[in-house]
Amino acid sequence: MSVLEEQDYQENNKLHRMLSKAFNHGYKMQRDKPKFAKKLSKCFPNKEHPYAEGFLSGMKEYTQERRQIELLNDRFLQEQRQLDQQQRSRDY
Repeated sequence: MSVLEEQDYQENNKLHRMLSKAFNHGYKMQRDKPKFAKKLSKCFPNKEHPYAEGFLSGMKEYTQERRQIELLNDRFLQEQRQLDQQQRSRDY
């Protein structure tokens, strides 16, 4: 590997680590303190900075996962109610 390739690899590796950390910070902050995460996300002067991108992506990922879980729970509860109603109508 040439010196330039090595430098390029190191830069990409650094960027990847920063994005990963920022993503995890955003995800955890959105999970634990969503109001603070929202306020903090508005403080990034440059939304295209790698840390800001990672943080915002982590927040978005948690929010999407949470919505998915809520939808699944709603479906489960709805199906459970239908089964209960069917069972009650059979019992009468």
